[in-house]
Amino acid sequence: MIPWALTTENATGTHTAAADAAPDRTAAIAAAADAARAAVLTTTETEDPPRITITIDAEPELILGMSVDQLGKLDRDVALDLIDRFERDALTQPLDDPRTRNQPVGRGRAELGE
Repeated sequence: MIPWALTTENATGTHTAAADAAPDRTAAIAAAADAARAAVLTTTETEDPPRITITIDAEPELILGMSVDQLGKLDRDVALDLIDRFERDALTQPLDDPRTRNQPVGRGRAELGE
């Protein structure tokens, strides 16, 4: 079983929004991504933009700071797109480690900084 957790952080503190275990890494990533989407969709406009962290097997895999749009509203579309991209890329984008002459290492974390 692979444990996963979703935490949110805002002005009121850090809260574990969801946590569970899945039979494998793929299922853990899917479950955590679903929980992150639910957290984005249920965040109210009156709250400070939260920071959402997905942890898979005790490793932080995604740290997402929600932003606001030009009208001062939470930009849910951007957050949801990044979660979708994380879920897709987390299993297909291995980390490159310069110490190993750019041979893929790690467990496939998303590169979201483009």
